[in-house]
Amino acid sequence: MVNSAINRPFDILENVLGGNGEIIRKELTDIKPVNVRVCSEMTLNPNTSIGYHIHTNETEIYYFISGQGEYIDNDKTVMVGEGDTAICSSGEGHSIINKGTIPLKFFAIIILE
Repeated sequence: MVNSAINRPFDILENVLGGNGEIIRKELTDIKPVNVRVCSEMTLNPNTSIGYHIHTNETEIYYFISGQGEYIDNDKTVMVGEGDTAICSSGEGHSIINKGTIPLKFFAIIILE
């Protein structure tokens, strides 16, 4: 199956999981496999964040397309950017904030266990 990028719908989410600002979420596919809860492109403008949260019975993968961010990986802070991948397994927590001057774009995929 191929999903066209033309007219792909998007949402604007505010203060996601206690974070700051508005995030643009674009779904990458209309139909997701049974074990995939999220398959989206996320865009965070400068100083926008997704608040710290813990995953249970699922794993979330971020693949960074452009921009720079500060990624909280449990108790560690790591700078991330284009080409980096972050994985948050079940029982772990994470958050992200755009610390750069351009939009931070990444793919977010949540796989159910």
